Amino acid sequence: MTLRKLLTLALSCATLLSMTTSMAGTLYKSTMANGRVVYSNLPPEGARTIKQIDSRTRDMGVQIATPEQKAQVENHRNSRKERNQAAVLGKWEADSIKDAYEPDDRFSLIFELERTGDGLGGTIREIRGGNSPELTHEIVDATVDEGGVSFYTKHELDGEGKPVPYRTMYRGTVQRDRIAFSRYDNHPKGGLSEQFIALRKKDE
Repeated sequence: MTLRKLLTLALSCATLLSMTTSMAGTLYKSTMANGRVVYSNLPPEGARTIKQIDSRTRDMGVQIATPEQKAQVENHRNSRKERNQAAVLGKWEADSIKDAYEPDDRFSLIFELERTGDGLGGTIREIRGGNSPELTHEIVDATVDEGGVSFYTKHELDGEGKPVPYRTMYRGTVQRDRIAFSRYDNHPKGGLSEQFIALRKKDE
């Protein structure tokens, strides 16, 4: 058989297989007298062997997970999620952070991460000292994965007290008892990034 005929035959079989697998129901796998394998919805004449298969089963190369397998996958996913969350729960402190907008100013952040339902939440306290008030912001949309943790805080006023809604985004890489953070805001006049290390605070 020439290469061209082989390619034509392969294309025909692939087309037939695609058509039949798109429909639920019975399919026949037939081996002809010359050894050629044919898939069809009716058994062909002159076939040496005919096997009735279901187009929705693994006979067509489709692996169908059992309920037990699905439960194992879900349990593994939940266990991994809990381990990742446990790695960041608790109180973390970042001291003497250089202000990206006022390089001569420094401030501290205290993160308190806790479970909220099946997710993460908590607060961030910003401490600048002097006459500056201590600010507390709620952690929003916290997610944690193998690489670290991310979340943001929402703000309604800028540093001058003007009503400008914006967010401050945090992304941290967890390294045992420290998290290497990067944060930036989407304020229209902002966007500068700050990098710092937060250390886990021991029980007081």
